Amino acid sequence: MTPPRALLLPLLLLTACPQARRVEAPARKPTVILISVDGLRADYPERTNLPTIARLAAEGVRAEAMVPVFPSKTFPNHYSLVTGLWAEEHGILDNTIYDPDTDEWFSMTDSAAVSDARWWGGEPIWVTAERQGVITATCFWPGSEAPIGGVRPTYYVPYNGGMPYEDRVGLVLDWLDEEAPPQLITVYFDEPDGAGHKHGPDDPAVGDAAQEVDEALARLIDGLEARGLLDDVHVLITADHGMANISLDRVVFVDDYLNAQQLQTITWTPVLSFYPTEGLSAEEAVTALNQSPHLRCAKKEDRPPEQHLSSHPRLPPVICDADEGWSISGREWFGDYQDLYQGGAHGYDPVVESMHGVILGRGPRLSGGRAVGPTRAVDVYNLLAALLQITPATNSGDPAVAEEWLGE
Repeated sequence: MTPPRALLLPLLLLTACPQARRVEAPARKPTVILISVDGLRADYPERTNLPTIARLAAEGVRAEAMVPVFPSKTFPNHYSLVTGLWAEEHGILDNTIYDPDTDEWFSMTDSAAVSDARWWGGEPIWVTAERQGVITATCFWPGSEAPIGGVRPTYYVPYNGGMPYEDRVGLVLDWLDEEAPPQLITVYFDEPDGAGHKHGPDDPAVGDAAQEVDEALARLIDGLEARGLLDDVHVLITADHGMANISLDRVVFVDDYLNAQQLQTITWTPVLSFYPTEGLSAEEAVTALNQSPHLRCAKKEDRPPEQHLSSHPRLPPVICDADEGWSISGREWFGDYQDLYQGGAHGYDPVVESMHGVILGRGPRLSGGRAVGPTRAVDVYNLLAALLQITPATNSGDPAVAEEWLGE
């Protein structure tokens, strides 16, 4: 049950990092509000009436697309957005991960795992900021519940998918009303991803879900305007990935090519990753599965270098990814769970346009109704650092992208 609004701030104080700082800076730098709209595909604003997003784009800067890292899944991309690192660099390789050294599993639904700093490599933007004296707050973001490098945001909220959007916006505005307000705030909205999975990206339900988020964004903008803060705050809205249609007649069955009992499978679809067992070699598994015209399989060290998913020690020996719109399954599992193989999915190669998401921003340094080129997830960290006027940690983003956004 979501606590009443009046109780939210005291609850936050109980979860505040021990290093919480409440000292006012002599000259406050512009605040950055980073907003994730899960699964907001790059073309949704042109297909759905999203007036708040349209206004922010018209007054600010919008990129042609946010190009995710591979795999185009929720946790890897949220963490790449705030670290500027590829999945193989920060270690959040998928929504599910297995560590062969410790025989432990990570799942995005496991609260103990997501709050364990051992899984999270790199330096997220809130850690960079806190180390440079900037107060930060997170209303949900993968990694924000863990003491990464021994540092948490000054304020953070353990993930609660049931928190109404109105309360999420209210919490952001409450933080801005603090005597020493955060200069970096993140907030997460879980739609239209859920609607896209259930119905597919072309269903009207996806537009309805996106409109609910747009209405929440309108409440945020109204709250900023009421406080006289709108032109002093950078609002940066990004998706983590897009969405593609899937169907029951586009499924690759592993059983058709080898004995599925010989695989210790870590992830299934649309990225199949596994450890061969019982006398099956990695080479034999790759050869067998590559007989499917809709799979690309390789040993991890032979993966395409542009996908940046080949060198992390937690990666399984064999990784296969499916063609856009195709799923991977075993026949027995498919027979019991056919609902999982229709509607929508993501995780495909980021070169596929259906995997691209929205990214746009408005604020003192993001203005003019300008358009910029595609922006990769790994390029966003440098933009955040520039807006916060802090020194970024080492990362794999291109600093020139931030310069293009800022018109420099």
